[in-house]
Amino acid sequence: MKKVVIISDTHFQTKYITAVNKLHSDADLFIHCGDSQLEVTHPELAGYVKVKGNNDFGDYPKFAVTDLGNERFFVTHGHLYSIEFGPDVVVQAAREQGATIACYGHTHVPVAEVVNGVLCINPGSTSFPRGKVRVGSYAILYLEDDGSRRVRFYNSNDHTDITDELL
Repeated sequence: MKKVVIISDTHFQTKYITAVNKLHSDADLFIHCGDSQLEVTHPELAGYVKVKGNNDFGDYPKFAVTDLGNERFFVTHGHLYSIEFGPDVVVQAAREQGATIACYGHTHVPVAEVVNGVLCINPGSTSFPRGKVRVGSYAILYLEDDGSRRVRFYNSNDHTDITDELL
């Protein structure tokens, strides 16, 4: 099994990144979907695939593509892909890159859904939640050895599993 930590929209709140890094140090891949508002070289973001959000500065890429096992990830913040109107533009960009998974942020609302064959994951915001469950969140994607994929959402304050509350 492979473990992928996905966070977004931390907005200067390094305490959430620090806690996630410590609790999930066994992860195979760390993704930050933008709006960290930190320098790209900030030590808490070391080892992360990271992209530029609408509130970021510096030399972040607009999107990133990375592979883990048989999966290819397309990572973006989402604001340049009209994510507030739905995932279609992000999914199209992911498919153009040959990605099977698209990770994005910007809306601060946790989402896990398959759209046109692409698993779309928005981990929500650790710092400023929106949507049904009004607690900060992040996501963990488990890539099982049998090829199945499982997404779980966690409260960024106490790290309890809140997936069932979102369904």
